[in-house]
Amino acid sequence: MIAGDNAKVIEKILIRLSGGSVPSIGDEPNFEIHQQKMFRDSVAYAWVNVSPLVDMAIKSAASGDNRARAQSPLAPRQDKLLQAMV
Repeated sequence: MIAGDNAKVIEKILIRLSGGSVPSIGDEPNFEIHQQKMFRDSVAYAWVNVSPLVDMAIKSAASGDNRARAQSPLAPRQDKLLQAMV
């Protein structure tokens, strides 16, 4: 039994179970680079692609930055700080 609230996710599972080809984490270029360098001989590992999350945080910081800069014009820009961390 497969249950879920996202039809696209369930569809991918059904395609995979029927022998079809669905992109996996191994097809992600960032994962492949890090897997070869860091996880090659590991028994288990976890990997999180934070790029989409950082992009969302940068957009959010850029939109909310005007309010913070109005309170303190010398405050560093949050969107620039997040971009520098990446």
